[in-house]
Amino acid sequence: MILSIIVAIGVVYVLRSQIKDGLRSLQYGVIGLVTFTAFVHLISGANDYILFLNGMGYMALLLVLYFVPLAELARYRPWLYGALIAYTVVTIVLYFEVHPWGLQVRSLDMLGWVTKGVEVILIGALLLDL
Repeated sequence: MILSIIVAIGVVYVLRSQIKDGLRSLQYGVIGLVTFTAFVHLISGANDYILFLNGMGYMALLLVLYFVPLAELARYRPWLYGALIAYTVVTIVLYFEVHPWGLQVRSLDMLGWVTKGVEVILIGALLLDL
């Protein structure tokens, strides 16, 4: 989890230093949150292809949202935000479907819960930026 935080902060730092204008602070926050959750899924998915593919899906949506020329996608941004929100909601729902033990007190999955918390914050940030 600490490595995911470091990667997310590093990505946001590099982007802020390379992109002088065009993105708002909230959008940098979205980039950091998506990077965190994608990295957690990619690392956790080393032996689980579903988690790995989930992380790749987050990265693909991030690339389309922020790294394709902004002017070309400006009119599609609300739809892309909607796609990322839907993808995140499905990820949260399927987590509790696949890992019902995450709800039991004795077998608490801290990484899963932290990641789901980050995903809920991501949904809120996307809704605020619409």
